Amino acid sequence: LWVALFISQLACARDFGVTGELWPIAEQNILTLIEGRLTQLMNDGTWEKEMRAFKEAVAKGVEFFFQQYPTVQIFSFSDFSLYK
Repeated sequence: LWVALFISQLACARDFGVTGELWPIAEQNILTLIEGRLTQLMNDGTWEKEMRAFKEAVAKGVEFFFQQYPTVQIFSFSDFSLYK
């Protein structure tokens, strides 16, 4: 029975070609969009400001971690260029 159903579906399959109108893609390429926004952020100085804030937030998180777990000694804070 299953074989008969499968074969009947194959027999009914047809290629109808393209139906309806086709239009060009209207969306902007996502990589071009990202690259444009990054270039804009770098040109107006926002990128540096955000990266500085991110580095400070990470450094604070690392400091907090070592305050909570003082026995863990992976590296010293003087290794960070942020503290020099």
